[in-house]
Amino acid sequence: MPRLIHILFVLILITWCSGAASGQAFCALRDPVTGIFNVMPEATSYRSITRTVGVEHRSRIAARLPFTLHFNELGRHTLYLGFKNQVPIGLLHVRSDRGRYGLIEVAWHLDMGYRIVDVFFQRCRDDEAKRALEALHDRLVGSTFADLLELDSDDLSAEERMLVRSGLKTMAVTHDAWFDALLPYQAWGLSKKLFGEDSLVEQRRLDRSAFASGEGLDQDNAAAWTVRGPDGVIRGYMVRLDWTLAKHPLDLWWAVNADGTLRTLVRSTGDPDEETTMLFDQLKGMNREQLETCATAGGVVGRLVLNALDPVQGVHSGPGP
Repeated sequence: MPRLIHILFVLILITWCSGAASGQAFCALRDPVTGIFNVMPEATSYRSITRTVGVEHRSRIAARLPFTLHFNELGRHTLYLGFKNQVPIGLLHVRSDRGRYGLIEVAWHLDMGYRIVDVFFQRCRDDEAKRALEALHDRLVGSTFADLLELDSDDLSAEERMLVRSGLKTMAVTHDAWFDALLPYQAWGLSKKLFGEDSLVEQRRLDRSAFASGEGLDQDNAAAWTVRGPDGVIRGYMVRLDWTLAKHPLDLWWAVNADGTLRTLVRSTGDPDEETTMLFDQLKGMNREQLETCATAGGVVGRLVLNALDPVQGVHSGPGP
């Protein structure tokens, strides 16, 4: 009898997942309109982006995780993007994990740099899991992927570890499957922090081959934008370039002034940190020629960034487009 019940449960689960895959994404908000504006009350609009997380994503995601991502966690998933007056302000992603009394649906509210803003259950019948979230909530809020990796190494209960790993999977899957879709929105939001609230961005040509000589640079995912004011005058440029330095991944935005000097360097969260501050400390205000004589690792990459912006004409050197 227990075996029959188990078989029936599996059949129901397969039917449910198949229906979800053929129609609405399996991991989705039950009531997006209410859910988005409850989570982001300052939002004025939202959009949903549904992607199929397939085997082509699995190996890249698995390489970032210290545990196995099962095949049954692949499939169609929906990411929700909140806007305030057309400016992107946050992400909402629901993930499902198996609990003792059925599926547990965990909703993760992330900022545009994938840092956790909030986490809550959309569906949970397990009181132990609810207590685990209550105990961990304050430690989860504000965490980055690296923070969760460190937390996963702690002595946690099974329910606490499920939550931490749900967050890790959410961040890894979001970064990999939606990277290209989110990058323009991230550039848009970050430009307003770095160059002024009225800044406008347009994607520009980038010579990725310039990064071939730089060890640990992710040239495939590199991208660049021109930042202008409402009058069309160029204020500067932004380059997204991920860099693995001594086996430590750095998800970096390089901001460049209109005159071709380095302006600042920030992580994908949009916030400077001690690591990037130290890396950039000697580079601020330097141009391509000055970086030719800079032997530091940051100086080498900074020169490649300026070269890649436009290898023929160089970056803009005066007012106007």
